[in-house]
Amino acid sequence: VDDVTVADPADWTYTSRDLIPETRDGDKIDWFTAAAYAECSECPESIAKDSFYGVSESVYILGRNGTSHVVLARAKLRDLIHFDDSSFQIYSAHAEKPSWLPWRDVLLNGRSHAVSLFSPSLSETTLAYNPALGFWHVVAVRPFGYRIDVWTAPNVTGPWASALVYEIPSPWRNTTKYRNYAAKSHAQLSVVDDGEIVVTYMTTSKQLSGLFEPGEVRTYVPRFVRLRFTNELFAWELGVLIVSFVFATLLLVVALVCQRGESLGGGGGGDGGKGPAKEAAQGPEG
Repeated sequence: VDDVTVADPADWTYTSRDLIPETRDGDKIDWFTAAAYAECSECPESIAKDSFYGVSESVYILGRNGTSHVVLARAKLRDLIHFDDSSFQIYSAHAEKPSWLPWRDVLLNGRSHAVSLFSPSLSETTLAYNPALGFWHVVAVRPFGYRIDVWTAPNVTGPWASALVYEIPSPWRNTTKYRNYAAKSHAQLSVVDDGEIVVTYMTTSKQLSGLFEPGEVRTYVPRFVRLRFTNELFAWELGVLIVSFVFATLLLVVALVCQRGESLGGGGGGDGGKGPAKEAAQGPEG
């Protein structure tokens, strides 16, 4: 915004440009998926202690690499406002461990590539940290569908995992006629301390003219969903992982025991392993 002192936002004028240019191969990461203000008193200690940020204002930015992956960047807010890309870094696969690298090393010099946080990619959403639950979250409508997932991670760099939290009701779940998209969370409307996340999503007609048909006046409007999370959900997920691991271990043990039994049984010759038993039974008669 060129001048925020103008009273009516409708009269504001704007200046914009692409901050990060295309790569030498013509490919480009779009950085309009989501942005989150990273400096806050209730954010994880990893942010407060991050020497890159210090006490300056800073943001995390989600982008999409084509239609396949969601990727992550960070920058100082004051630099972005002045179209300065000097602090813009991308979370990248470098050597054996992912790390933050200047965007030129990733997109221009070809020394690395952006790490995929999860897939498929998202066109627009929100990135937020919930201090009561202790995780970052992103809400997303499944592509061309009617199911809404929440992606969560203990750290903004991951690991990220998803869970189905809501199914859009009829008639908007009819994906041959409607398209659902732009799921976003709203901390300002949520009782954050109670583990609550208020989510909105949009629905439109696949044919623009369909919005003007009788009965469609309620279609192209945001809809609100109130979600409440508890740590029991994540404890349950951890329990499932533990049970799965124990079960897999038991199967492996049983397989090894059976294999060992077959090996021992096979040492008795052509009588199917009954030779020693037969000799013992005939011994007294000798």
